[in-house]
Amino acid sequence: MYEQYSSPDELPAEDGYLIQMAIEAMGRSYSPYSGFSVGAAVRLSDGRIVLGANQENAAYPSGLCAERVALFAAHSVLGEAHITALAVAGGPHRQLSGQPVFPCGSCAQVLLEFEHPDHPVQIFLIGGDSIDRRGGVVCRRVPARSVRPARGLRGAVHPDRFSGRASADPDGEGLSALRFA
Repeated sequence: MYEQYSSPDELPAEDGYLIQMAIEAMGRSYSPYSGFSVGAAVRLSDGRIVLGANQENAAYPSGLCAERVALFAAHSVLGEAHITALAVAGGPHRQLSGQPVFPCGSCAQVLLEFEHPDHPVQIFLIGGDSIDRRGGVVCRRVPARSVRPARGLRGAVHPDRFSGRASADPDGEGLSALRFA
């Protein structure tokens, strides 16, 4: 289940700012092999924002996805705060993809590890025509607990949270690493 918005301006200002920070974080991507830049922004309960960008390496799979870079960095500075939201933006050569970019199964697992049952995390998935043109930006807001790693990560997930079974993508977008409740 998700909510779709045609512009970040339809969201509260703090969410629109988080989305803009994720788009800006795409510029920090080191992606010479794939040419696909991803930026992520994590908001903590005390208002701090932590950025991450994908970091590739010729010694695959030594690189990291933007979401995990941001989540690990945020977790290392949490203190008494907790993660409240994650925004993800990506596309080829620092240009927003025409469709929202989804976290991979590994990133979904890390997010689930950091989500507390009393403090749900919202995920904002962003896509659009380009970084410079905000009209045409598409944003989907989904609860983190609905993003589930697919089969293959079954032993790594919390069995009390979900079954870990792969399922068909309800949106018809052919996602293989995620499913939505």
